[in-house]
Amino acid sequence: RLDFRPNLWHMALVGGAIGYLTGLVASTGAINTPFFLAFGLVTGADVGTVAASSLTVVLAKGVTFHQLGIINGRAIAQGLLIGVFVLIGATLSKRLVLQIPEHRFLQLMEGVMLVSGLSILWMAWPAA
Repeated sequence: RLDFRPNLWHMALVGGAIGYLTGLVASTGAINTPFFLAFGLVTGADVGTVAASSLTVVLAKGVTFHQLGIINGRAIAQGLLIGVFVLIGATLSKRLVLQIPEHRFLQLMEGVMLVSGLSILWMAWPAA
């Protein structure tokens, strides 16, 4: 295991790079996760930080894309509706997440990252 623990300056640099990538692609959630975990955020702290950063990014992208005329009011309303249900789901799962031991949470997150990476590779694989 690599014993690297990023500090706040590292996280700021990573945040800038991920912010730039987020402007280019739809989502960078799979890229954020290892850095949040390496920073020491687990269980509720990880979920809360991911939620807060995602909300900030989505709001900034929504305002920017609306100002550029890329999305209209209907798309924003649909996004807000989806966001409400994501918030409800996160609230309902909070109790469960807080009961998971840290080592199990890390295993779960590593499994999620593995499945995410494999699914990206699968989708990118050229059809025969």
